Amino acid sequence: MFDLKKAIAQWRCSLKKGGKIGRETVDELESHVYDQIYDFVSAGWTEQAAFEKAVARLGDVDELDEEFSKVHAGDGGLVETVEGQVLIMSSGKMVRGERFTTILLFIGFCGVIGWVGTTCWMLQGWTNLRHWASTGIALRTIAGFSLSTSFFLAFALIGIGWGLKLLRRSEYRMKSVVRSLVPALVLSPVYILLGMAIILSVPWWGGWIRAAFVGHRIVQSQWSPDGVFEAYVVDKPSFDPPNHHLYIRSKNVSYSEKIAELLEDVDSIRRIHWSPDSDIVVFQTWFNLVAVRVSDYKMIKIPLGGVKHWRENGTFWVDYDDVRRPEIIEFPASGTFSYRLERSNQLKTVEMESF
Repeated sequence: MFDLKKAIAQWRCSLKKGGKIGRETVDELESHVYDQIYDFVSAGWTEQAAFEKAVARLGDVDELDEEFSKVHAGDGGLVETVEGQVLIMSSGKMVRGERFTTILLFIGFCGVIGWVGTTCWMLQGWTNLRHWASTGIALRTIAGFSLSTSFFLAFALIGIGWGLKLLRRSEYRMKSVVRSLVPALVLSPVYILLGMAIILSVPWWGGWIRAAFVGHRIVQSQWSPDGVFEAYVVDKPSFDPPNHHLYIRSKNVSYSEKIAELLEDVDSIRRIHWSPDSDIVVFQTWFNLVAVRVSDYKMIKIPLGGVKHWRENGTFWVDYDDVRRPEIIEFPASGTFSYRLERSNQLKTVEMESF
């Protein structure tokens, strides 16, 4: 009966006789032979035939001994066969290969931890009840935040994908995993904070780059009925958009009058209303009606509701359900406008001259 362990032991002894192949390298060769035997046995070979084939692919013992005499004595090495040809790499190359594998795994683990960490942080600290109102909205919320941190996922896919391919060739797999995972965990606060900084700063510097080449983004614009004035809203660069600013300008004058800045992140433009006489414009936002008399830019602001709710991290959100939205906005006479809010039967009229 063929005894595989005994055959391997005898083969090891024959490798050691020359004295030119170090013990670590013999271990490497033995591991390689076992891998080859496993592959052959899986393909239907007997253990004896698989052993003989694996040893034959490595080459004659004297030939191996001669090859290793070209490498520093006792230096060890990594032996691999490619299409039956024996490749011998010195331990220096082996160490560099293991180091490269460890670096790739480190990058991959940083990507995984950074992606999960920043996504969970944003879901916990940057959402409110609106984001979890239903299963569909909750899934869109999770997908949106996960997409905003996807640059971490790219590092994870590249690092772990490439690292695992190289790891299969290494005999020190657990060592490489530990050496890459522990630093990734220890340094996680640093690169998670860096990731948050990138996520928050991209809209800001991206907006300024766009403004430098094509100008600020105009999100809504409406000309007066007489075609003399334009009411428009600009979304300026912000760490937490939207950041809407209200403007009016005359067709015949290059100067633009800034009317108001909306509350960053939460308040934004809904609609612009012009009076038939082109003397009053009303900017309808989420939380205010901003009415302006264009002759002298006199402005009044009518709050529509919305209570600030503060989070533990110092940020706040405004509940849109607290807002009473206008159902009617009319201009009954020159210099006046009327509005009626939902859940109310009262039509209120405002005379601009009285303010």
